[in-house]
Amino acid sequence: MADATEYQLESGGGGKRLYTGPNAYVSANGNAYCAGNYRVRACNAGGCSSWSADHPVTRGVLSWD
Repeated sequence: MADATEYQLESGGGGKRLYTGPNAYVSANGNAYCAGNYRVRACNAGGCSSWSADHPVTRGVLSWD
């Protein structure tokens, strides 16, 4: 999404919101992110994009930029 100001991260299938904020990545250090499926969407002043497909993650850093 052009001019994204916020990203939202959820566990796969929309089970739980894990992150809302400006970063295009999040680290597992000190947070609840671990191996599993996640989805993300981008938001700006006009609204939010559709959720991405669920993606499997096996590392401690999630990046969607």
